[in-house]
Amino acid sequence: MRNYLAKPFVWGTVLFLVIVLVQLTLSFDKNGGRLIYPIDDTYIHIAIARNFVEFGQWGISKYEFSSTSSSLLFGLVLAFFFKLFGAVEIIPLLLNILFSIGLIYTAERYLSSQKIDKYIIIITSICLVVFTPLTSMAVSGMEHTLHIVLTICFVFEGSRILSKENITFKDIVLVSILGVLIAMVRYEGLFLIATFSTIFFLRGYYIKSIVFCLIAISPVIIFGLISIEQGAYFLPNTIIAKSNAGELSDNKLWDFIYKTGDKFLYHISRLYLTVPIVLLSFILYYERKQKWSLIYYTALMTLAAILLHSAFASVGRFFRYEAYLMALSVFSIALWVGLHKENIAAYFKNYPYRTVLIVLLLMAPAVKRSYRSIGRTVQATHNIHDQQIQMAQFLNQNYSEATVMANDIGAIAFFNPDLKVIDMVGLGTLQTLDLIRKSNSDQEMRHGYQKIAKENHASLALIYDHWFEGQIPEQWKKTFTWTITNNVICGGTTVSFYATDPKEVDELMKSNNNYSLPDDVEVKKLDLSN
Repeated sequence: MRNYLAKPFVWGTVLFLVIVLVQLTLSFDKNGGRLIYPIDDTYIHIAIARNFVEFGQWGISKYEFSSTSSSLLFGLVLAFFFKLFGAVEIIPLLLNILFSIGLIYTAERYLSSQKIDKYIIIITSICLVVFTPLTSMAVSGMEHTLHIVLTICFVFEGSRILSKENITFKDIVLVSILGVLIAMVRYEGLFLIATFSTIFFLRGYYIKSIVFCLIAISPVIIFGLISIEQGAYFLPNTIIAKSNAGELSDNKLWDFIYKTGDKFLYHISRLYLTVPIVLLSFILYYERKQKWSLIYYTALMTLAAILLHSAFASVGRFFRYEAYLMALSVFSIALWVGLHKENIAAYFKNYPYRTVLIVLLLMAPAVKRSYRSIGRTVQATHNIHDQQIQMAQFLNQNYSEATVMANDIGAIAFFNPDLKVIDMVGLGTLQTLDLIRKSNSDQEMRHGYQKIAKENHASLALIYDHWFEGQIPEQWKKTFTWTITNNVICGGTTVSFYATDPKEVDELMKSNNNYSLPDDVEVKKLDLSN
């Protein structure tokens, strides 16, 4: 038993599994013994993978191609296992548990290779679990745990290669493979590819840096060309709709620059990102005389990733987008601490209270972020159960082969393979994304949504009213609403059901009357007598 406890890997793994077990147990209890993921986007991934396997179509529905996901690799991994075992809901969770354990093991192996003290590695493994927070990312069933593993592998191996005097062909192959994988797992991997390529080029490896860059971004280029051939954009709809890329692709250069700067300042003002920026900057200053060292490049690439992500990507939203930055920061700072433990120990010996106070202050923002993420996970699953899952079951019972318009498309698409889903925010439907990007007024949006509904013979719309203020077509008739309680994750507390054709109002109301909702979901039927 003592031999097992002496292994850092065991500490982090046991803590991770215990928290995951508690979260799943509470979630099962809250959701009638059913596995529910705490975010609707998970169901988007598994719907795409299922449609790819069963219908040969990469999209949220079997009827058309849609570049809805920015994680090509995770979708393909899911498709591989769905091909073997069928589209089983538990597969994303099991994969995430494996990826998380793999992360803890990988971090231990890398730190051990640098002769880092085992107690520092134990603390690091615990911090990875808590500050990422790894448990919430795993229970979400998405690509983030795989993204974190590959990111740490790329940064460590890339830094090791950059710190060598003679870079071999084997080194180039290794870092190129890792580059391809991080580009495929999430497009944020391009930030690290750009950073490594730039450093590599400045080191004088001009041809090799260009070759590496071209190989690493090749999956993005290939998928972009496939998307264009299918009539979509080069970048996934999610990036076009959620990031600054929309302004750049529309030739609105000044809007792009302004929004990038504004986003950057807003993101770095969040203390859980400010602290790593400050610490990594200190490490770079401290190591300025050892600019070719492993720790210098690790800190540099980590800092560059945070800054680039802050400028061009998103944070928040279940704290998942920046999870890889938190894990990478923990790893990089732990590596530096482990390599300078004697100096840090001496400082602690001379200034014990000051050191403890500094550590507590630096940890506070990350602790608060993790507390909110871990604490909300179970309730988030219940929100999804009461809203997205109920919508999916309602449609399955009454409109399983119809066309519907919605703003949350994951669960309703996955549980209704014959349903045609029109995504009103454009993530899953190119037609609506074009409408959003090209319209200049609410009137144009109303006319556009009505035209899309009519062309696709949509039977109903399930939407958050506050997302579409002034944009809901006059022809649509609001029939009833569902309201959930204690919402921590859904885009809105209340979902409104509209009959897109007034003739369908009675049928929609009848379907609602025949559907049984959980007790904590409030139904409000509208008076349509006027």
